[in-house]
Amino acid sequence: MIEGKSGAGKTSLGLGMLNAARIRGIDFAMVCDDQALINIQGNNELWVKAPVSIAGKVELYGAGIAEVEHVDHCQIQLVCELINQTDIMRYPCPLNCIRFGIKLDYVQAPWQHEAQSIRILLQKLSLSL
Repeated sequence: MIEGKSGAGKTSLGLGMLNAARIRGIDFAMVCDDQALINIQGNNELWVKAPVSIAGKVELYGAGIAEVEHVDHCQIQLVCELINQTDIMRYPCPLNCIRFGIKLDYVQAPWQHEAQSIRILLQKLSLSL
């Protein structure tokens, strides 16, 4: 799950991760953009799905609405928060966060810096740069 303020580059990062995964032969798809329906399953699982009206659509600044590969739902296991680059720890230790009462892996990445954010996520997911 990618979090950040409006205009931080959440959609751009999601699309960048789609491309990075394709290049590496990794199965990857987006679930939703702008709105998410989150459901708690069991005692410690968060699941997300897109509202039907926006499933498979993303908003591209300057281009409007576009179609994108997507899956209907998935489990949230990692939260990536897009923040100001100067607030990111240079050598972070493993981080966690709590969302809806559930502990999840957490990573910070620089907002509006898609390439570096992709490298950070690939490293966090133990994938080749």
